[in-house]
Amino acid sequence: MTTLTVRENGYSAKIPSFDQYLTAAEKAHQRLLVEIKVSPQDSPQMMTNFIKRLPATAIEKGQSYPFVELSCCGGVEETSTALIC
Repeated sequence: MTTLTVRENGYSAKIPSFDQYLTAAEKAHQRLLVEIKVSPQDSPQMMTNFIKRLPATAIEKGQSYPFVELSCCGGVEETSTALIC
């Protein structure tokens, strides 16, 4: 998706990667609400991979990532205190 260009009101930009999005939010001291949509095609390791990408500094600062999709929550709360199910 990072190769796609979005355009609105005369502005255009590439869609950032999730890592770029997290980095920009951290630099701007912006808290995030991350909503993960799951499907049967998702990897069984999806949540483990997501947790590995979370910036350690955000977790240390007490930033949390609430989840709307309860099927994401199986066992992840024990893995990371940053996740709220």
